[in-house]
Amino acid sequence: MQVHDLQRLRVPATAPAHQGSAIVRELREQSIVLSEEPGGEPWSARRAASCLLAPEVGDRVWFVVEAGAPGQQRSFVTAVLERESDEAARIGVAGAPELRVEAARLTLRADAQLELQADELRARGRLARVVLDECSSVLRTLFTHASKVTVVGKVVETLADRISQHSKISQRTVEQIDQVKAGTIDYRATCSAQIGAEHALVTGAELVKIDGGQIHLG
Repeated sequence: MQVHDLQRLRVPATAPAHQGSAIVRELREQSIVLSEEPGGEPWSARRAASCLLAPEVGDRVWFVVEAGAPGQQRSFVTAVLERESDEAARIGVAGAPELRVEAARLTLRADAQLELQADELRARGRLARVVLDECSSVLRTLFTHASKVTVVGKVVETLADRISQHSKISQRTVEQIDQVKAGTIDYRATCSAQIGAEHALVTGAELVKIDGGQIHLG
């Protein structure tokens, strides 16, 4: 045996790095099965951290295979080149528990619908502006704490089984008609109660009663 034959035995063969395009054949929990041609020999690759668009079956992707010993080379999918199906596009980083975008200005725009889903949704900012033609909210519990609340509208309707209000001072101004319809009305004041009008009418279908320690008329 010659010297160069011994050197060939000691040094393992190294396959060169290469890259190209392939078709996604199968999605597994930790890998992606690729083949360069339909019916070609499949192999497994991992999704690179730089591949934000999640590959789907049938996508044509760009892959990179590192140099190394045959059978031990690592293969990565770095980008999705083409997608023929109408599957929803999923953006994320493989294995990352958090995706953070930092920019001076960020715009999300959808022509049809924008949907946010989370177990807990948080929004924080110095100033918020919301402009909507129509808004519908379905809440089980709502708690709002604000230093000042101003509501401006042409028509405000409130429907509830029970309404409770508590305040130190309550003031209300109605320019035209203030009408209350109820089964029973009970007004009580600890100090004084005053009703003043140009014309005041009290009508009872069966009974009108005035009771007091002193009653002054006129």
